[in-house]
Amino acid sequence: MGVDARRSGKARPDHHGLDPGAGVKWSAIIAAAKEVKERLEEAGLVAFLKTSGGKGLHVVAPLTPKANWPSVKSFTKAMAVAMAADAPNSYVSTISKAQRTGKILIDYLRNQRGATAVAPYSSRARTVAAVSAPLSWDELGPDIGPDHLTILNMSSRVAALDHDPWHDFHTAAVPLFSKGKPSRFVPRFRYETNDHSYSRHTCHGATG
Repeated sequence: MGVDARRSGKARPDHHGLDPGAGVKWSAIIAAAKEVKERLEEAGLVAFLKTSGGKGLHVVAPLTPKANWPSVKSFTKAMAVAMAADAPNSYVSTISKAQRTGKILIDYLRNQRGATAVAPYSSRARTVAAVSAPLSWDELGPDIGPDHLTILNMSSRVAALDHDPWHDFHTAAVPLFSKGKPSRFVPRFRYETNDHSYSRHTCHGATG
């Protein structure tokens, strides 16, 4: 597992987890990831994708060290609430499992101090030992499901790649809040000045 901050404070991802409830099809999780990507791009961020090693996907946007933990959490919560409001039959933003049957949780709680998320290329303690594997966006489709990449085939996948799907992750980092870049889901934020630690990325995803 990893914490979404570096000790040096130089790069900070925004992490979005998509956690599917019972009965959610993989095609719906794919659509959710693409919507998160679109919304992040509308906010001026660059979105990267990986499997969670569980049931879903993680969408991660690298940030430069400007916004602190409360600001990043507020941003990701606003996105999650907006997605749930726009498509209430598809998404929820509350953690309660009773409300998640047939829906996808937009898990913004990875973006708070002390929270952890599975690190890229890490295996999960599951039956098939699936790996949380970085993907390029053009790989996102029915052929690579949530447990397709495991400790048994991950080395051959890496060897066959022309380049790391996340090769430009750190150079893509930008500030979370940029003047002149309004977004349809981002409200005005008040910066918290009593917390001087920072998040290095935001993450939304279909996790599990």
